[in-house]
Amino acid sequence: PQGMWVAGRIEDFQSTKQFDGILCWDALFHIERTRHPELLAAMASMLRVGGRLMITVGGSDHPAFTDTMFGEEFFYDSNTPEKTLSLLDQSGFKPLIAEFMNEPTSGRDKGRYAIVAQLTTRLASIG
Repeated sequence: PQGMWVAGRIEDFQSTKQFDGILCWDALFHIERTRHPELLAAMASMLRVGGRLMITVGGSDHPAFTDTMFGEEFFYDSNTPEKTLSLLDQSGFKPLIAEFMNEPTSGRDKGRYAIVAQLTTRLASIG
């Protein structure tokens, strides 16, 4: 109940404060994957060592695409779960949970992968 929640745009949120956790759920895959390394490194820089990151990424290797949901067009792009886990490792994270929420299908569903990772060490940025 005493926790402080801060909402911000992933692409430009900055803080010198060290947080206990960052929640990036169903959001990162709406940003170009070329930006993911710098964004994950920025998240690491805002977590205290021992802090946790909860994040979802796409579940398969595919090119960027747009799709419609709720009558709105959405952009999608994601590294594979394996690549994302490697990027997290490079930023000082250790995965605690890493599993499919839904597997990719041969149809429209590209899959979704959930990760809870703990910042174990403070590393230099990888951007």
